[in-house]
Amino acid sequence: MFRLRFAGCLALFVGIATFVISVMNEARPTTILYRSVISVSIFGLLGYLLAGLTGNWLAAKSSNLKSSAEPATHEQDDGEPSGDPAFDPFTPDKFEHISSSKD
Repeated sequence: MFRLRFAGCLALFVGIATFVISVMNEARPTTILYRSVISVSIFGLLGYLLAGLTGNWLAAKSSNLKSSAEPATHEQDDGEPSGDPAFDPFTPDKFEHISSSKD
């Protein structure tokens, strides 16, 4: 649907611009008509192709971002991820769980 909307808006914009410029240059009505039809058809097709390529490129980029991001899970001592970790206060007997960067 994005392709059609983008192509339609681009074709409409170019068609109106072509019509206005042709009228300002005092072109004949048949000349205005075929210039506008050609502009609308060419830019409609190019807009459809451009929107398709851009959509595919953005989809590939977003899937790469989703796959590279790892979900953060908290693991319990038995290795199972816990959804909501319980409060675990820091006490002196838990010093062995602390690792230093100098090791």
